[in-house]
Amino acid sequence: DFLKNQTRYDSKTRTAGTLSKDYLATDLLTKLRLKATYVVPGLVTINSLDDIGITSGKYGSSDADKLVIDEDALKNAIEANRSDIMRLFGAPTDAFPSPSDGIAMSLSTALDAYVRSRTGYVARHKESMDVEIQDYQNQAQYMEVRLTARENQLYRQYSAMEVQLQKLRNQGSALSQSLLNRLY
Repeated sequence: DFLKNQTRYDSKTRTAGTLSKDYLATDLLTKLRLKATYVVPGLVTINSLDDIGITSGKYGSSDADKLVIDEDALKNAIEANRSDIMRLFGAPTDAFPSPSDGIAMSLSTALDAYVRSRTGYVARHKESMDVEIQDYQNQAQYMEVRLTARENQLYRQYSAMEVQLQKLRNQGSALSQSLLNRLY
C-alpha cells in the first residue's frame, strides 16, 4: 500500500505520489508483484501461492495488488500437503533438509538487494541522489554569483547613466539661462 500510494499518478487531478517518477520504487513494486505470483521451480504438487488459496486481488477492486486469502482453501491445503507448503515457502523439510528457492527465500533475496545498508539499491540510489542534489546546489550557488555580478554591473551602469543625465540637465539649465540672458 505504501509503495502503491507513493508511486501513483492520478491523471484526473494531475497529482502524483512523491516517488511517482522514481524508477527504483516502481521497480521494487513490480518485483514484489512478480514474487507474489512466483512459481517455484522443481515443485510439482504445490508450486505457487495460487495453489494454496492465496491470490492477487482483482484489478480495480479495493484488493487490487494485495494478497487475498481463501481461508478454507488454505486450511485444506495445509492439512493435505503441509510439507509441500513448507517447500513452497522455502523451509527445510525431511525430504529437503536445506531451504529451497521458495517464495519466502525469493522475496528475502529480492528485498535484500534493495535494503542492504551500504551496497543495496536504495543506499546507492540515495548516494546518487545526494550527488545530484549537491550538483544542483553548486549550480544554484554559481548562478547566484553570476546574478550578483550582473546586478552590480547594472547598478554601476544605472549610476553612470544618472550621472550623465544630471550633467545633461545641468547643461540644459545653463543653456536655458544663457538664452534667457541674451533675450532680456
